[in-house]
Amino acid sequence: MHSEKINFSINFKASYDLLPPSFVILNNDEIVYPSTVVDNTYTADFELNLNSNSEYSLKILREDHDEINSQQLELTLITADGIDLAKILDHSRYFPRYPEPWYTEQKEQGIDWPEYQTGSLVWGWNGYWTFNYTTPFYTWLLNSV
Repeated sequence: MHSEKINFSINFKASYDLLPPSFVILNNDEIVYPSTVVDNTYTADFELNLNSNSEYSLKILREDHDEINSQQLELTLITADGIDLAKILDHSRYFPRYPEPWYTEQKEQGIDWPEYQTGSLVWGWNGYWTFNYTTPFYTWLLNSV
């Protein structure tokens, strides 16, 4: 089976009142970048060894929001082998984990919040962001722009 190596770089920016946010990066549910606190800005660099003709899901777990104080984590840049992927991030999804009892109270008032947000790169609530891709990576990339 053939494989390819892709170097990813993801830049984050945090804003918060009391406690900073953190993240973990996974590829197909395997941790590829450990839990990291973002005090201001942070760049996560990692290399993935990908099998050819496979489907992948890059996932960022956004953590450490206390559900009380203001806190945001923003993905400001993602590159693969130095190529900015901004033009294709519209297909990414963020799945917020809405806090209780707030979420239940909202539903009781007839307010429905979406299961996910498409293309969202600024995350307030805890949750996870996903970005799906296939290999060969550069073939997928050319077909996605």
